[in-house]
Amino acid sequence: MRKDIKDLTYFKSDEIKWFFEFFKTNPANNKFNPGQKANFLAILLLITGLSLSGFVIWMKSMFSIGFVELSFMAHDFLAELSIIIISGHIIFALYHNESIRGIIYGVVDEDWAREHYPEWWKKTK
Repeated sequence: MRKDIKDLTYFKSDEIKWFFEFFKTNPANNKFNPGQKANFLAILLLITGLSLSGFVIWMKSMFSIGFVELSFMAHDFLAELSIIIISGHIIFALYHNESIRGIIYGVVDEDWAREHYPEWWKKTK
């Protein structure tokens, strides 16, 4: 698990270039592709922001009215953003139906793994 978190938080140069070229090239993916890494970091930041703003809203008597109102706006914005990201995540998962099998059963087809995650496939062989 610790190695997965390290992999999720480290971007190689070709993975960063993938974002700037707007998904044109397909970098040799390890266990996680650049989109999955960005999704992980976005969800991590959203959970942190929702937790902090939610704490301010919950304990509103400890904070000024202006700060609480600002926290309400931030909390609403982050909640809407998380709905958009989660919806996109579900759409991508349904589009790549082989990944659903990996989520449910914990295994994927070897040819699919070799095509989509060649570096990871080499390590598992």
